Amino acid sequence: MLQYAQDWDDTLPAANRWADLSSKYTAPGIDAKLYHCPEATSRFSYAFNSGLGEQRLPDAEVSAHTVLLFEANVPIKNAFGGRELLVHPPRHDTKDVFSFADGHVKLHKPSEVDLH
Repeated sequence: MLQYAQDWDDTLPAANRWADLSSKYTAPGIDAKLYHCPEATSRFSYAFNSGLGEQRLPDAEVSAHTVLLFEANVPIKNAFGGRELLVHPPRHDTKDVFSFADGHVKLHKPSEVDLH
């Protein structure tokens, strides 16, 4: 995702096409594994924070706290939204995987992150 933004003047992809637009930065054929958590019950397991579609990357201090991708049970690859798509109950004990705009990924309790 960050590679896409670097190529587009630090601008993130459209929320409704995030997976398609960023897939050129992954190895061919890896999409099915990349967008699916083994613990998920749905075909696709991640959603894009809809508040970030076609937005410029936030500065470094803010980006460490800005959720970019998060776990969701969704039927489509380019899912986007907010807190309404979070997995209930969380997949990994009491936590879900969150990817942040600075590139780090971490397990958090959903109540610990600001997703808007």
